[in-house]
Amino acid sequence: MGSPGLLKNNSFPLYERESMSKDDLVRFEGRVTEATGGGNYVILLDNGASVIARLCGKMKRFNIRIIMGDRVTVGLSPYDPTHGLVLHRYREGGFAGPGPSSTGSR
Repeated sequence: MGSPGLLKNNSFPLYERESMSKDDLVRFEGRVTEATGGGNYVILLDNGASVIARLCGKMKRFNIRIIMGDRVTVGLSPYDPTHGLVLHRYREGGFAGPGPSSTGSR
């Protein structure tokens, strides 16, 4: 027969194969109150709750920096609402940093 968790076509049932995507997360806005070690941040949400969040992969890839006091959007799992992912950092007006240079030639 086979493994007890496998179906006839040697695949796992759909509910065991699916993983959560960023679209499944519940989004909240808040402010960074503390930067702890290991890339974790303590975020005070607008509803008064405090959560621990990490940077999402694209923010790490594009080297987006977060400091205390920044406004962010946090995605929380419905299964564990105490941990989350920082999905977006809001600009506090003005220019955020160096971008593509318009001077000089290629």
